[in-house]
Amino acid sequence: MEKLRKKLKNISKNDIFKSFFIIFVSVITLFIFINRNQIQFYHNQFGSVTGSPLQVYFLDVGQASSTLVIFPDDKTMLIDTGSDDSKESLVEDLNLILAENNLSKIDLMILTHPDADHVGGTASVLNAFQVDNVLRPKVLAEGEPSIRDYLVSTTYTYQKAVSAISNEPNCTVKFVENNSWESGGAAVRIFAGDHETYSDTNSYSPFITVTFNQKTFLFTGDAPFLREEEFLNTLKEENLSLSVDFLQVAHHGSKNSTTEEFLQALDVKLAFISANSSTHPSGELLMRLENEQISYLCTKESGMIGVGVDESFVLCTLNESLDLPFIIVVLFCVSFCILKFCFSSQQKKMIYFARFG
Repeated sequence: MEKLRKKLKNISKNDIFKSFFIIFVSVITLFIFINRNQIQFYHNQFGSVTGSPLQVYFLDVGQASSTLVIFPDDKTMLIDTGSDDSKESLVEDLNLILAENNLSKIDLMILTHPDADHVGGTASVLNAFQVDNVLRPKVLAEGEPSIRDYLVSTTYTYQKAVSAISNEPNCTVKFVENNSWESGGAAVRIFAGDHETYSDTNSYSPFITVTFNQKTFLFTGDAPFLREEEFLNTLKEENLSLSVDFLQVAHHGSKNSTTEEFLQALDVKLAFISANSSTHPSGELLMRLENEQISYLCTKESGMIGVGVDESFVLCTLNESLDLPFIIVVLFCVSFCILKFCFSSQQKKMIYFARFG
């Protein structure tokens, strides 16, 4: 009987300790190798967006802007690259989205204008992915050869972006001009500014439309009132009727963009705002959207926003977050309790057979 007690004691101490150690190592391994972003991505049902022919992602890059478009023919277009502060999360999100679509490169990168919150992640994107084509604003970086009377930006961030672009292998670089093309049945058009030079950098922002299955997206960079007026005049001159289902609100929801006349003329259905500061989006802008009865989503509250277009459309946000550390701790405790119960049952069986064998 004394031998049996020692054997039971060894089971209690040694085996449970070994199992505890295995669970502990497994938990640590999960923390190291688990792709938290991927779990959040599927938890928020972004699989319904990746399953759509046309995909648009308004990326969460803080008080900055970056948007990824994936066309039905798997061509990709990245509009702006956020800020230097958001470059790591931008690359991580791009990696995830591209991998979910079995893609690995950016076919076209468009930089709308040279401000740091729109070009800050350019070098990081170029380092992480092959970029085949770049459209850059007609603004020169300091030190570049003079071209006509182009504006020169003296910011280090833009200089770094331009340098990275010029060093990208197998990449075609052009200035933004009026242009249009099709990609997998989606129609794309770029409306560049009426003038080659402007007094402020925001006015260089082109208007970009993407239309697929009678759904139209409009991307606006940081275009101010002046550019909105130019854009509406261009539509009128060309006798174009444009109804916008999804508007990327200009300049992070600034009060100096997106007039009520602009919203009315385009019959906007849903607005998206990339912002994350105490002053953006502005109260004036939100009031205009409310007056026009336009619903909106902002990355400040919603996180990354994804829109998938097929016969209809699906919309997902990344605002609902899973508390992975808490879940792992709970699983750890439950597993340990189950093991403890199993070993207790084993001890009872051994005592039973020892007595009644």
